[in-house]
Amino acid sequence: MSNTLLFKKMSKIVEKRVQRFKDDFYIEDKKLLRDPEDNEYVWIARTCGTLLCPMKKLNRFVKYYNFYDSFGEDAGYYLLNLEKQTITKIMDRKKFLKEHLEETAA
Repeated sequence: MSNTLLFKKMSKIVEKRVQRFKDDFYIEDKKLLRDPEDNEYVWIARTCGTLLCPMKKLNRFVKYYNFYDSFGEDAGYYLLNLEKQTITKIMDRKKFLKEHLEETAA
């Protein structure tokens, strides 16, 4: 599956939001999108880099979420759907995590 369209959409966000460590996106995230292990991902685009996490590994994301949140770093949180090639901004991160952590635990 080609994620070129999704990558282009993500690039626009990176160019607006990320000031340092853009290699997180242009190397690491790109590599993950080339050979995805899941259809849905949570993606953090912050001032100092990005983080792309498969939904099935949401617990990993929660550790990073708490870490970045504790610094008060400006970050955007997004849900990516590779099949639909969509990016949806997560407006209420705490609600999103509560709902999806309950789903994965069930």
